[in-house]
Amino acid sequence: MSISIHFILSGFIQDDIQKKQSKLETDLEGFSDKIIDSLNGMEITFFDNINDVDSYIAKQIRNANTSVYALNSWQDFTKARNKFRNDTKYKKLAIELNESIQFFCSQKKSNEYKEIFTFDFSKPHSKRYDKMLIRISYDGYSCSYYDKQSRKKFPKVQCVIIDEEEIIFVSSAYDKYLCSVKNKNIAQIFCDYFHQAWELSTKIKEDGKVNEDVLEKIKSKYQNCKDDLKPEQTQPIKNPNLPPANTQMK
Repeated sequence: MSISIHFILSGFIQDDIQKKQSKLETDLEGFSDKIIDSLNGMEITFFDNINDVDSYIAKQIRNANTSVYALNSWQDFTKARNKFRNDTKYKKLAIELNESIQFFCSQKKSNEYKEIFTFDFSKPHSKRYDKMLIRISYDGYSCSYYDKQSRKKFPKVQCVIIDEEEIIFVSSAYDKYLCSVKNKNIAQIFCDYFHQAWELSTKIKEDGKVNEDVLEKIKSKYQNCKDDLKPEQTQPIKNPNLPPANTQMK
């Protein structure tokens, strides 16, 4: 008799626990919806570091449906960095990003990838210039540039806009505030900002056509910079966080 009562009570208790768990899950879902609704549909994701952001951007570009507007290579005024990025990790993420851009551009003819650069012709080498030379061959890719002028430096917002509905803020200068914001209304503000910046910039490639005169001008400026520098000035800046050349990276 006592055993039967035990089993009956156990059944009631188990059923009650399942009902409470189910209610808790429903309440949590409803609570999440209320939070999003209170933010007018805005979703915000924060990232721990710049590498996480770059990896996320590569994924979002690969999964984009119609458009990507990139403003992550046009900053011309930044505070001095106290720490350098790991060069091996940076190169790996750069390759991942290029592959994602190429994949996105190859999916549909209507896909649109636009990128604005700022080039500093006072230096003999530019990673941004290298990026442009690789990506300019992709179908559906367009790019333009601004010439950095030391007397007209001004901090610019660095971000990537996905499908006109998500803004990903990308710069090591943002430090702890690296984030992604999903909201069509907010995204539209940044889209308008991008389109204005695009109209004022010098076009390198647009609508599938490369402006060969502009491209040659950029190449010539970098070449002239190399020719004007003394041999010791062309040596790359050493990253103090990297091991000596004969030390293997783990």
